[in-house]
Amino acid sequence: MDFAIPTMERRRKRKGALNRACFRVGGITVGISSNDVQLGVSLEGAMSRFETEASYCDLELEVSWAEDLPAGSTPPVFDSGGVWKLYHTDDMAMFDFASEPLGRSPYKRCWVDHTFCQGEIQMNRAFFSGQFPVNPLEYPLDELLFMHRLALAGGIEVHACGLVDENNRGYLFVGHSGAGKSTTASLWAERGGVTILSDDRIILRQEKGIVWMHGTPWHGDAGFAEAEMAQVSSIYLLEHGAENGLQKLNPSQAGAELFARSFVPFYNWHMVDKTLAFLENLVKQVPCQKFRFTPDLDSVEFIVNGS
Repeated sequence: MDFAIPTMERRRKRKGALNRACFRVGGITVGISSNDVQLGVSLEGAMSRFETEASYCDLELEVSWAEDLPAGSTPPVFDSGGVWKLYHTDDMAMFDFASEPLGRSPYKRCWVDHTFCQGEIQMNRAFFSGQFPVNPLEYPLDELLFMHRLALAGGIEVHACGLVDENNRGYLFVGHSGAGKSTTASLWAERGGVTILSDDRIILRQEKGIVWMHGTPWHGDAGFAEAEMAQVSSIYLLEHGAENGLQKLNPSQAGAELFARSFVPFYNWHMVDKTLAFLENLVKQVPCQKFRFTPDLDSVEFIVNGS
């Protein structure tokens, strides 16, 4: 592979970094460090709500400039069809980010070891002249890193609205784009008495036999994103309907439906196996139903009174 692979020593340089920020999402801490004032590591937007303090994080990233990032000549492991491609070496994964109108050369490259514990982000200086500060974790890199780390650590990110009511009952409403996640979040917020963790992305993890849902900074149209967690009491697969109604799903149906609405590195069989095992355990513990709903407060009361 014709790439300059960062050395382990270089990737370990964090102590005394000029700039450093840490955040925690879904129980996973990420630290990002830089020794260049033009490479900002401050957390922007909803991500700032997830800021934390840690001297060493689960995933440590160092940011640096590259004067040139040549496009690869070997086939990628996966091509998203959008801005990113994934390559592998013997001990590292590499994400390249490029935009067709800008040419073939990547504007950003991220190396991560196969345990997703440490890595380096290289920013192509030629694409960022005069654009300071630069955000190295700009979407979709931040979410890609979590997707892979969760698959290894035991957990999953799902397309979902997650909320907890005044009785600490956790509701998870799962759905594809357009299924009504943000609408559901807004309706429950209008009713009041709830904390909405997210209206679009939820991380699910298990600890001591309990399935927990975590808010994420990757929100939907309604803009809900909270750095909190709650135990999952029930799961609903959202569908628009002429009236409100529930349909029970058996574990195999529920697992398949959740997998289809999850963020999974399906090009890695090991990670897929771990994800499927997590979902198999999840649907055995938490009841899952299909929820056909009307976009009004009646749908909220239907769930509150019927569950």
